[in-house]
Amino acid sequence: MDNHELGRFALSTIGVMIMLAAFLWWFQQRKGQPFGKLLDKKIKVLEIHPLGLKHKMMLLQVDDQRILVAVNPQDIRTLHTWSALEKTTSLSETEELKPVDGP
Repeated sequence: MDNHELGRFALSTIGVMIMLAAFLWWFQQRKGQPFGKLLDKKIKVLEIHPLGLKHKMMLLQVDDQRILVAVNPQDIRTLHTWSALEKTTSLSETEELKPVDGP
């Protein structure tokens, strides 16, 4: 192998590595979302609050409605729903919270 062939081999290897790195960066930015689905999302996860190892609360937005759900390995329960256009109030402006009855 002469110097000319060695140089071409090195440049092509570096070129392939740069293209692979660019593809991986692009794929990570998209987070693996399929083509055409980037702007057409109907369900958005606004916040996730972990409550334990397998339990969490999630705030979702579906069209113009927000939904607070509790998620565990067995089920998903709706805790509260409201319109996304409603003015949110702080606890001091509302009545005192009342405990939720059992299932």
